[in-house]
Amino acid sequence: MKVLIAGAGLGGLALALALQRRGIEFIAFDIAQELKPLGVGINILPHAVGELAEFDIIDAIEAVSVKTRELRYVNKFGQHIISEFRGRYAGHELSQYSIHRGMLHSIMLAAVRERAGSDTIREGHGFVSFTQTSGGVIALFRRSDGSTVEIPGDVLVGADGIHSMVRAQLHPNDGGMLWNGTMMWRGTVDWPVFDGGEKILYYPIARGAKPGTMLTNWVLCGEVSKGISPPPERESWSRRGTIGRAYSYAKNFKLPDLNVLALIEATPEFFEYPMCDREPLTAWGTGRVTLIGDAAHPMYPSGPTALRKPLSTANGSVISLRRMNQTKRYDSTKWSAYRLRRRLSDPIVLAARSELSTWCRSARRTDLKSSRT
Repeated sequence: MKVLIAGAGLGGLALALALQRRGIEFIAFDIAQELKPLGVGINILPHAVGELAEFDIIDAIEAVSVKTRELRYVNKFGQHIISEFRGRYAGHELSQYSIHRGMLHSIMLAAVRERAGSDTIREGHGFVSFTQTSGGVIALFRRSDGSTVEIPGDVLVGADGIHSMVRAQLHPNDGGMLWNGTMMWRGTVDWPVFDGGEKILYYPIARGAKPGTMLTNWVLCGEVSKGISPPPERESWSRRGTIGRAYSYAKNFKLPDLNVLALIEATPEFFEYPMCDREPLTAWGTGRVTLIGDAAHPMYPSGPTALRKPLSTANGSVISLRRMNQTKRYDSTKWSAYRLRRRLSDPIVLAARSELSTWCRSARRTDLKSSRT
């Protein structure tokens, strides 16, 4: 059994680690010429930590992250509304971690290369198309030099993110991205140690480069348009934000312990993301091809969903692949069992759309979230 994975982000690497652990052959392909640590801060909730623990990387995560103790909501004047403990402080068996997405990606990438070999990760290979045959699937990739190469496998998993090309071939009439009118500006900066952080949202994700500082992740949301529409620009991990576009939203915060404008201005570079998702699919795949993570069910971005989505679908697909690997043959019924999870994810996607849209519309009343450590 050979599994082809299109995409080596968090979802693709989670699938790779799960396959390696079960002795299933795989190759992961990514369009990036060189996989580098991208993104900003995310939160790993205890249920996701439990799945990562299977990969034996928790010690590495703990060394470069922060254990989150408390979630605190206050209004834009810093007045307390409600607090709740997180992770082990709330009685869970496992901790909650705040971490830079790029650091987590680097840890997972290093683990795959160390355990399965560097040749299992093919950089500079952008997915183009697939062809299913009676005995397998052939995936066509375009190398960074413009040449193409066909790779045969038993199954193909599209883990190529919210702009998935595998999804595009499976669902050529998919309606595309849907924007709820909210723009997010996100960045990380070394900031003086504090007893908590705010939302806007700000929280520490690692030690700072200088004594007395923590690498602090922040997110500023602003409603720049009303209603659901296509995004104004293509969503990208690397689109730079500007203080000019964020200023009118940042200036509304009058916090006694945080100068929001100073926080943003101190950030060397930050990024801009429209809050987008897609309509749920009628099917995640067909035959020997399926999707995981954002390629399958993109949701409005929030710290916890950034990792939980790819982990859950990656592990779900491995259960089916493991059963096929035991018999050494492809079994369409076992593969279909994984895709039935779509029925469970659809209401979650729609609920996230409703809840986060409501939160953003009420931002003037309750627009700060604190994560004390």
